[in-house]
Amino acid sequence: MGPNFASHRPDVRLQKLQWALTLVVILTSACGATRPWQSLSDAALFAQAPQEQRILNPSATTPNLAWLGGDVAASIPLTADYRVWIFGDTLLGSFATDCRKPLLFCDRQLAEGVASGPVHNSVGILRGSPGAYRPIERFWGETPNGSPTSFFSAEKADHYLWPLSGVRLEDRLIILANENSATSGLAPVSSVLLQILNPLDPPPEWKVQRRVLPHQTSTPKNPTHFGITSAVVREAGFLVFVGSRKNVSGEIHTILARLPVTALQDFEKPWPWEWWMSTAKAGPHWSSPLEAEKLAPVEGLPGSSESTFNKNSNHQWETYQIPIFSFYIHRFTATSIEGPWRDAGAVYQAPPPWSIPARRHCHRSILRSARTRPTLALRRRIARSPLCHTGNFVAYAPKSHPGLGPNGRETLTYNVNLFFGNLKGLVHAVENFPDFYVPRVIQAPRTVSPAGGEPESSQSE
Repeated sequence: MGPNFASHRPDVRLQKLQWALTLVVILTSACGATRPWQSLSDAALFAQAPQEQRILNPSATTPNLAWLGGDVAASIPLTADYRVWIFGDTLLGSFATDCRKPLLFCDRQLAEGVASGPVHNSVGILRGSPGAYRPIERFWGETPNGSPTSFFSAEKADHYLWPLSGVRLEDRLIILANENSATSGLAPVSSVLLQILNPLDPPPEWKVQRRVLPHQTSTPKNPTHFGITSAVVREAGFLVFVGSRKNVSGEIHTILARLPVTALQDFEKPWPWEWWMSTAKAGPHWSSPLEAEKLAPVEGLPGSSESTFNKNSNHQWETYQIPIFSFYIHRFTATSIEGPWRDAGAVYQAPPPWSIPARRHCHRSILRSARTRPTLALRRRIARSPLCHTGNFVAYAPKSHPGLGPNGRETLTYNVNLFFGNLKGLVHAVENFPDFYVPRVIQAPRTVSPAGGEPESSQSE
C-alpha cells in the first residue's frame, strides 16, 4: 500500500508546491538554441552514479522528520572535504527503509499535523572526499510552534526564497535566490544575494547578510523582465552573474552582469555593476550604467534560470542545458564566459519511466489489453498502471558538481517533476515512483574533452 499522503485531504501548502513545481520548468528550461539539438554522442555519454546517488537519497535527518526530496541541488565546495548543498522546494516527512530490492527507500509520506512539509528551501552539509563521504546533514527552519519552514526566509511574511546558485568567496559563501510571493506565483518579484559570513559553522549559526540585486519584473505595460540569479562564478577579480531576460518578442536569452570581488566587502555602499551590453555603434562589451534594452544575449547559449558554469583543467568553460519538452542533457562549451558558446552535443538521456509519454503508454496498454482481455480486465489493468494516473514527467535543472566524483569525473545532477500535472498526479508520482523528485546523479564514465577530442580532466579550478 502506498503512503498515506497528508494531501489526500487537499492541503493548501502542498497544492501551492505542486502548482509551482509542475510549471516552473517552463520558465527555467532552455527556450531555444542557435541550431537544432543534437542526438547522444557516444564519446561523451554519462551514466547513473549509484555511489554518489546515495548522498542525495532520502534520509532520516531528525527523529521525527526525513528529507524526502528537493530540486535545484546546487553544491558549493568550501574546502577539500566540506561542501554546502542548497535545495529549492523540499519534501519533508518519513519513509520506509526496509524496501524490496533494488529500492533503497520507499513509501515516502509527508508528515501530518504540526510537523508537516513541504518547505521552499533547505540546505545540506557534506563532509568527506570521493568514496569516503559521511551521511549528508540536512537543515531547514522551524516556526515557534514546531512546524518546519524554509531555512532561508524572506523578509515579508507572504514571500519566500528559491535559492538557485552559489560560490565560495574567500572565507564567505555567496548564494543567489529568487524572491517570490504568494500572489506572484512563478514570477519572481525580486532577486536577492545572501552572504554567509561564517559558512564553516553549523548552518543554524550562520550569520547572513542580504542585498537586493538588480531585477526587472514583467508588467502589463512592459512584458520584458530580467534577473541575474541563474549562476554566479568567480573570474579573475570579478564575480560574474549569469541571468536571463525576456524581450518584447517573448524570447528568453542569457545575460551577464559582473561586480569587482572587493565590492562585496561593503554591503552599504552602491555597487559598481557592469553589464554585457551592445549598442548600434559597438558590439557586446562590458559597460555601465545599466540600460535594460541594450542587454546583449550571450551568443550560442539558450536562456535558462537554473544552470552552473565551470572551468575545466583545459581552461574551457562548460555548462549544461535541457531543452523544454526534452529528456536530453546537452553540453555547451566556450573559451570565454561571454561566448560564443558551442553546443557540444547531448551527453545523457533521462531513462524510463521519466521519458515515457504517459498518453502514448496508456493508449498502447489499452490496445494490447483490448485484444486479449474483456472490458473489466482492461479497466483493471489501466487502473494498475501508475503512469496513467500520474501524467508526463519533465527533466530540468542540470547542474555540475566539480570534485564530487572520483578521479576528476564530471558529475551532474538533474531533477524530475510533473509537467502540467495536478495534485492527484503528484500524489501518485510520490507513491509509485520512489525516485521521483529526488535529484538524480550521473557521471561521465571517463573525462571528456570540450572540443570532442581526446579525453581530459574536467575538474573545476
